[in-house]
Amino acid sequence: GLTPSAGEAAEDEKVFTSAGGISYYRFPVDDDNNPNSAPRLVRYTIQVDNNTSSLGAQACLGGFTSNWCTGNATQGVFRNYIITSVLDDPGNKSFYALQARITVSRTGVFRNFATYNDNMEVFPGGGFTIRGKLHTNRSMFLGNGINFKHLRDITNSTFDNRDSDITAVGQIYRNRLHTTDPETDVNIWVRNRKSDGTYEYVSRTLGTNTDSVKVGSTLASSTGANFTGSTAAAGRAQVGDNAYRDGAPLNGNPSNNKWVKDTTSQSPSTNINGTSKQFTGWDEISKNYFDERVRTGDNGVTPYDFPDPASLDPGSSSNRFKADADARGLVIQTVGNTSSFAVTSGTTALSSNDTVVWKGGIPIAIVSADGLTEWTPTLVPGKDPKDIRQITKGTPRGSGTSAENCNDSSKPPSDASTFKPPVSALTPSANDRKFPKCTFNNSSFKDTRENKTVNVTNIDVGKLAKSGLTPVPEGDNPSVPIYATRLDAVQGSAPNGIRLRNGSQLPQESIVSSTATGTKKNCSFNATLSCKDTTSFTVATNIPSYIQGSFNEVHADASGKKPGDVGYDVNSDKWRPASIISDATTVLSNAWQDSQNNSGNGNPASSTTVNAVIATGIVASNNNTYSGGLENFVRLLENWNNSTCNSATSGGMCTLTMKGSMVQLWQSRYATTPWGNASYTPPALRDWSYDLALQDRPDDIFGALGVQTNVGGDGRYEERSLDIKQYRDLALMPVTSPTTATSLPNE
Repeated sequence: GLTPSAGEAAEDEKVFTSAGGISYYRFPVDDDNNPNSAPRLVRYTIQVDNNTSSLGAQACLGGFTSNWCTGNATQGVFRNYIITSVLDDPGNKSFYALQARITVSRTGVFRNFATYNDNMEVFPGGGFTIRGKLHTNRSMFLGNGINFKHLRDITNSTFDNRDSDITAVGQIYRNRLHTTDPETDVNIWVRNRKSDGTYEYVSRTLGTNTDSVKVGSTLASSTGANFTGSTAAAGRAQVGDNAYRDGAPLNGNPSNNKWVKDTTSQSPSTNINGTSKQFTGWDEISKNYFDERVRTGDNGVTPYDFPDPASLDPGSSSNRFKADADARGLVIQTVGNTSSFAVTSGTTALSSNDTVVWKGGIPIAIVSADGLTEWTPTLVPGKDPKDIRQITKGTPRGSGTSAENCNDSSKPPSDASTFKPPVSALTPSANDRKFPKCTFNNSSFKDTRENKTVNVTNIDVGKLAKSGLTPVPEGDNPSVPIYATRLDAVQGSAPNGIRLRNGSQLPQESIVSSTATGTKKNCSFNATLSCKDTTSFTVATNIPSYIQGSFNEVHADASGKKPGDVGYDVNSDKWRPASIISDATTVLSNAWQDSQNNSGNGNPASSTTVNAVIATGIVASNNNTYSGGLENFVRLLENWNNSTCNSATSGGMCTLTMKGSMVQLWQSRYATTPWGNASYTPPALRDWSYDLALQDRPDDIFGALGVQTNVGGDGRYEERSLDIKQYRDLALMPVTSPTTATSLPNE
């Protein structure tokens, strides 16, 4: 890609400075292969285009962040450049100058609200509005009450029609993957240019249903449009006898009940602004009726070039997270049952459900199962310090009392308000306690989807933040992970997991030095230590993950502006780009209590917000079971439509708010029970949308892995020729011809 500011020359080019102080570069071009004639001379300069409205829809939508523009869901973040070049005149040859404006964009695997490597299914069984782009590298199956609306408030002047694209490399169907019964109720809002030149926002329906999310706008019901004729029932183009690349469900035979491309003689029509429009063929329907928002492989949609899924799959032996955590982050391991676990030697062996914590590959703490006692790790001489079997308990660093209980809010730990990281926080062998009580502890509850009591290692994110020992960015890898696991998890039979609690606000700073060095800021929790601001929060586990309560919900800058607002400053926002990567992910509401769910689930939930990139596995549909679809991509175990939620005092209904991005690149290995086994009532109101702030930090999720740089993509390129007067008026570079055939001028 292009380099920032004025750019850098190639290795064989030399930088010059014009009289006006503009840096430029030059190189000779032999255009006639004649050693006796002077070479032609090319000069060029690269300038950042700071005009935020210069490219219309490609303008900065949220202002600059670290010299990058906030674009839309397709653009990611980007910079606009103006490149000016001139082919100089060596004597009597013609002068020629060209000026181009080009866009360099950066996007990652988190650029959409939902991205699947496998088939994507969405059948919520009720109102469900998704704001954000959906993409699958295979086929998409839609139906039952879905609305696809634009990411931003649709009255916003920065509206971009591609904020909620629906793309599939294969085809798009209106039936379930494992059945052939047609479904309805798919509503897709598009921008429609009216005859007077203004725009209206209309619903192009594949059925009818009410909105399930209040988007702050009033839409005229009369502006909706429906297909007429034989396709009116679903508003779809039909397959007819067409054979398509991804194969039909079940027996592979095409069906007229599939929504893909039109190969019939019927030409569907619709009334738009009082004019009857006739569309022939799926390509025309996609481009005109859906304003190119709904596209398949037949419209040129190609697979996303994902990074190797195994490198992101924490269940793979080649995943990057364990290695990164070993080198720079935190590794958290719980031994589980010690009957199959034994240390090589040592006097104080680990006990059942003890947890060992490593930082940067060095063990720094052992925490008891109840989360109250901490010990200094002792290594078995000559053994691998990263091997939990080679670690025993050393000096105690304090213990709890009977009045303290990490799983009982009425019995808080005694250091809840007094703990601060000691000066020896980074010294593993010191006797000072490294983590507040209850930062890590164990518990169990019934997971009714798996129909098993699961043992979980609880990580209190707020207390982890107070320790100052969360990973911090280093070099080119700003996303340094926490890797957590339990040794008693067994694929398919014991889906024990990792649970995150108290994560409403993520860690803001982390200790980098035992003394205040002056090069970093003093830590707010201990001014004698030096800290660095965190830029992200990544937790990866090879086993199931559970998120209890609101997570990363604090999300506005110092002036109160939110992502998408003009002038929003991501750097003063206490929100952090967060990613949770696991075998399966379950959200437990703010009302969840283990004591009410020891034998079964389905207890009353309460409104909860989760903001993260969630990369997790699914249990795919087969001939007689449903995967649960995108609407159950995060698993639920509670009654989200209960009387408390529905009371007037609580706002009318429970809302499950999911912001960020959902990524499916693998199948679950531990939590493998199909969807439909859990006893719960889904939310009547789902507020699900892509988080625009992810575009401001393209490298902070999964590190730099999976981030692509595109130059001039999506047609974001324009150029103009300059005559010699126009060129000289720019005053960027001189016009000087060589005086001899064998040398270039000195300028």
